[in-house]
Amino acid sequence: MQLLIDGMTVTVIRKPIKHMNLRVLPPDGAIQIAAPAWLPQENIVRFVREKRSWIERHQQKLRARPAPTSPDYSDGQTVYLWGESFRLRLEPAARGRNAFLREQEVVLQVHPGDTPAQREALLNSFYRTQLDAQIRARLPYWEEKTGLHPESVQIKNMKTRWGTCNTAARRIWLNLQLAKQPPVCLDYVLAHELTHLRHPDHGKGFWAFLLRVMPDCKAVRKALGENRFQ
Repeated sequence: MQLLIDGMTVTVIRKPIKHMNLRVLPPDGAIQIAAPAWLPQENIVRFVREKRSWIERHQQKLRARPAPTSPDYSDGQTVYLWGESFRLRLEPAARGRNAFLREQEVVLQVHPGDTPAQREALLNSFYRTQLDAQIRARLPYWEEKTGLHPESVQIKNMKTRWGTCNTAARRIWLNLQLAKQPPVCLDYVLAHELTHLRHPDHGKGFWAFLLRVMPDCKAVRKALGENRFQ
């Protein structure tokens, strides 16, 4: 459902939650609110009006960012892994395509005539392998720390979220793009999504629990929120 509130278009998603959750989404500052299914519409309108200054500040930040360019995954391009920059190196593949680390390079062994989309797919496969290994290394720590255990943790290339949790199925999805961020960001998203297994919403109980298991979570969350999904 969409509402027009004082000239602002607001997308409202009704969910079985206790509190409203306001988001200003990249790249153009679209406004989205997750609201409890039972909440009267006038409460949502009042909430948006109260948050107007906050919304406009975040929209200005997003719109001030330079427009992203579409990478072609060419030789010499800069790519990121675990918060560090690497040089992308293209080499001819003797047989099948392959991707691996070599010092400060991410090497893609490709075939002549491979398109940028094929090179991107190979690079994403490399990121998936890296992220999967790091999840396997860090998940046991956070399971022990929180006392919470998901049925599965899976990887998906998402546009607007770093992670999501299906509390009914106890299934966690993590954004493939986390492989580009510093390792502490993966720790934060793991801890965040595991906490949803105990506290499905973002109420006081959720944040109290997350702060207890990860005292610096707010600083990491702020840094992660300022990064782009690229």
